[in-house]
Amino acid sequence: MKYITKDNDRWDIIAYNFYGNPYLYEAIILENPQYISYFILPSGISLNIPDLYIPDDIQEVNVPWQTD
Repeated sequence: MKYITKDNDRWDIIAYNFYGNPYLYEAIILENPQYISYFILPSGISLNIPDLYIPDDIQEVNVPWQTD
């Protein structure tokens, strides 16, 4: 899957949006090693987002930026 970054995107936020868990960011970095030096990604970068198997018994993580 492809994702085009927006202003202020971070690896953990992207992981949370795709996987429901910000700690799964490493899979995205490993798929896009040319951008590993960025903490905050510039807008307009096309990232490859790998499909991950996430077991149903993993609980969703509450994160500070999450709004209900």
